[in-house]
Amino acid sequence: SLMVIGQLKNQRGEIVMDEVVHSVQTPDQLPSADDLRKEIETMITRIKNQLDVPKLDEEYSGPVLLSGPVVARIFSSVLFGRGETIFANNFIPKISGYQYSNNAASMENKIGKNVLSESVTVKAKPKLRSYNGVPLLSAFDIDDEGILPPDEVTIVQNGVLKNLLNDRTLTQSNQAANGFSSGPGVIEVTTTHKDSEKQLKEKLIAAAKAEGLEYGLMVRNSPALIGIWSVYKVSVKDGSEELLRNALLQDVNFKTFRRILGAAGTYRAHNIGGSNYLLNGSDSNQQTSYIVPESILLETMEVKPFEMPTLKEDEYVSNPLVKQDN
Repeated sequence: SLMVIGQLKNQRGEIVMDEVVHSVQTPDQLPSADDLRKEIETMITRIKNQLDVPKLDEEYSGPVLLSGPVVARIFSSVLFGRGETIFANNFIPKISGYQYSNNAASMENKIGKNVLSESVTVKAKPKLRSYNGVPLLSAFDIDDEGILPPDEVTIVQNGVLKNLLNDRTLTQSNQAANGFSSGPGVIEVTTTHKDSEKQLKEKLIAAAKAEGLEYGLMVRNSPALIGIWSVYKVSVKDGSEELLRNALLQDVNFKTFRRILGAAGTYRAHNIGGSNYLLNGSDSNQQTSYIVPESILLETMEVKPFEMPTLKEDEYVSNPLVKQDN
């Protein structure tokens, strides 16, 4: 992985940032020095432009349209965040005395129950090497405990939890080692929706209007190094878009995806993980490859303003080597 992070302060000391990230299988697949230079110059321009972008100044609760790599990042947070996760609970408690237990995060008791929208199916495909020409960098043939995973494991089918990913530490009779001690590898998320981008925007506006809102929110790919996003206000009146920065997506979990109003019929692959910070304050060193819809429209999300820390400097002496006039 190659990550280049840029950051700039405005006159009020507010920080804006952006990133260039490349994840490849071998170093020779990285961009050339000239191409990388051009990417960084473009990133610097984007950072400078952010200084003129207004901040989100009010809390929002309503429909949100997600597009681009943000879809994969949010599914990553939901499926493998700090709360409930699609990994089986392999914690072995002590025989006696006090011990930490993470049973609250266990999903075993939800197998056979609805956990996502009935339009959603989630599968693990650890051996899939590429998708539409995009290398899936997290694919593997055998996990680090020597278990051969199946080619495909259906985790959620039509919204119903069917299975969990497991290693060789089995703590319940219904668990089986299915070869995922190295991580999930490749996750494919499909839906029964087949909306165009135009249809999704129209649905966003209609849903916002039905809730009596003046606008809906759209999140395209944007810097999220610390979980802070840029969003677009989409006017209910005329469909115009206004870019705002410093938005914080709140309480993203399985319930967030219980009500999906639409999704693109086209899919894209993304390699997520490594140094990328996710939502809910969680981060992951485990890279995972995702195949997800290019866009997805959620009925309700909570979005709040985030006050970025400021680093304002006061200048007392402009140059210590020059005598100052009193």
